[in-house]
Amino acid sequence: MLIGTTTKLPTTISTTLSTTTTTITTSTSISSTETPILMTSVNTFTSPEYPSSYPSNIAKCWTQSPTDGHSLTLNFADCDLHNSAIDSTSNWITISPSIGGRSKFWANSLSDPNAPPTTTTFATDQAVRVCFTALTSHGHKGFQAEFSDSTSTLPAISSIDLRGGPVPWQGNVFLNGKPVCDDGWNTNDAVVACSMLGYPHGIPTSNSRFGAIPSGSLMGNV
Repeated sequence: MLIGTTTKLPTTISTTLSTTTTTITTSTSISSTETPILMTSVNTFTSPEYPSSYPSNIAKCWTQSPTDGHSLTLNFADCDLHNSAIDSTSNWITISPSIGGRSKFWANSLSDPNAPPTTTTFATDQAVRVCFTALTSHGHKGFQAEFSDSTSTLPAISSIDLRGGPVPWQGNVFLNGKPVCDDGWNTNDAVVACSMLGYPHGIPTSNSRFGAIPSGSLMGNV
């Protein structure tokens, strides 16, 4: 079975991931050429198109680091997902590091036992990643959450997602909402992007395989 991830180019780039690979070693990293701007003490993020229904075939992750010497708190204000993570139309939220030994959550309300905890505080200096995967939308609106710490200088949240693919693990790669140019895009880059999305391996593609992207919006030198 193949799991895919892609990157974006003037046309499109795609990346495929293999579920049979369990470990990845790479010295390549992906980083934005823009210096993150220090934000307020709270960074809010939501599932795509919230509070409207989220689309099908979603794979998106948000990563937040705390201010040095502080601890992140993750709060969920809303959670409305299809109440299954095991069938062919499933969707779920993954949180890393795990919470109470559990990392995968799904529910159509925060009162459901399978919902993510309303409030979780992590260890000092611990970065946290939240990912959302959806095969189909079922008309649910998704989730709203926020990161905070005890300061007013929380670093900007970063995000990576795939768009345009036929399944959540295939698509054009977007970093912080911008498509990534495929100039120099290679296997190492694909592996790193896929790892950021929680997949074990990646195979690069190019030329905007998964659909056209907005003109003039490419992110290069990543």
